[in-house]
Parts: sequence; C-alpha cells; structure tokens
Amino acid sequence: GFLGPIFFITLSFHVNFKILFSEYFQFLIFLTIGAILGKVLAASLSARLTGFNAKDSLIVGFGMNGRGMIEIILVVVGIELGILNNSMVSILVFIAMITTLITPLSLRLLVGKVK
Repeated sequence: GFLGPIFFITLSFHVNFKILFSEYFQFLIFLTIGAILGKVLAASLSARLTGFNAKDSLIVGFGMNGRGMIEIILVVVGIELGILNNSMVSILVFIAMITTLITPLSLRLLVGKVK
C-alpha cells in the first residue's frame, strides 16, 4: 500500500515524455506492437494447447497482456544496474502503460459487458 505510489513517483523522474515527439517514436510503436503480439500469441497458444476454445484462448491472451507491473519492475532493475539509458527507460515504461491500458478495452470487445 504505502510504498507503491512512492515507487511510481520515483520511476516517473526517469521518464522523458519528449520521446513521443522524437525519432524514437517509430521504435516505440514497433516495440509496442511486438510486445502486444508476443504476449497475446504466447498466452493464447498456451491456453489453446491446454484445452480452451478459440475465443476463450483469445480472452486469456489479451488478459495476460496487461502485466505492465512486471515490466516496470524490470525497468527499475535495469536502471539500478545502469544498463538502461533514459530513452530506453521511457520507451519501456510507455510500452507497459499502453499494453496495460489496451487490456480492458480488448477484453470488453471480446467478452462484452458483464452484468
């Protein structure tokens, strides 16, 4: 509870929002599409191989797409080890945010409104 907001505030100091208007923007889009496809396909295929039907496999795949917290923790480890520069940190944080935000939208389209 208490340390979560501090964690995100500290991480936000490393994010450069100007990356959205730089030469890295195309790289951000490419990596985001790759991250979404990779996570959705891997989780959907795993669900399909364990007996889920096609629609439920897609639901599992898109549900697993929103694992942004794990990505952000790995970004912080990369910062602490000094292996990520500010541009890469910004790109990875944006990817985590985008994939996390896409998850409820895609699930609403696949599942519909739950009463």
